[in-house]
Amino acid sequence: MRHSRPIAVLLSLALFGLLPACGETWRPVTYVEEMRVLGVQAEPPDLNPGASTRLSALVYDPAAPTRKNLLLWVACDPDPLKLEQPLCAKYESLTNPAGLIADSGELPEGVHLVGLGEEASYSAPQDLFAPLPADSVHRTRGLVAIVILMAIATEPPAVFPPPEEEMLDLMIKVKLRQIPSVLSIKRIRITEESALNSNPA
Repeated sequence: MRHSRPIAVLLSLALFGLLPACGETWRPVTYVEEMRVLGVQAEPPDLNPGASTRLSALVYDPAAPTRKNLLLWVACDPDPLKLEQPLCAKYESLTNPAGLIADSGELPEGVHLVGLGEEASYSAPQDLFAPLPADSVHRTRGLVAIVILMAIATEPPAVFPPPEEEMLDLMIKVKLRQIPSVLSIKRIRITEESALNSNPA
């Protein structure tokens, strides 16, 4: 048992480092302190080319619990001929909502709007696999479309669809962080398989 004391010391130090400092209150991850996307659902989660899925989300802001937040849904279609990540999946886009907005307030190339409100609909491109050989494994393994939900801490516009000038002004304010916003990501699998997962996910 020569190593029992060093192990005990290391364990004590590890536990000490995990404990909150005196006077601090530990809060579980389920404690919502600021606006958060609690969940995003796609029904169905898998698609064949040309098919669509319905997306819905649950968003809560303890600072304004009765407010209906503006939900903006954007998507990046998969590109079967490119290996690099789409803009929607890049780290800088997911950690900073402003990264998804151009200086003009518009969405950058490769990102398109799929919904504005509590629900959205994403449609898989009909000819997605056309550039690939007939025996390509990607046809059955599938490609992944990325849908991003941007929850913006403001009431939805009174008129749908809102005027373009109004939306551009709002996007610029989000980019400048004058209005709080949070992001959540949803992956949609697109495949030529006939047996698809039909359970909401």
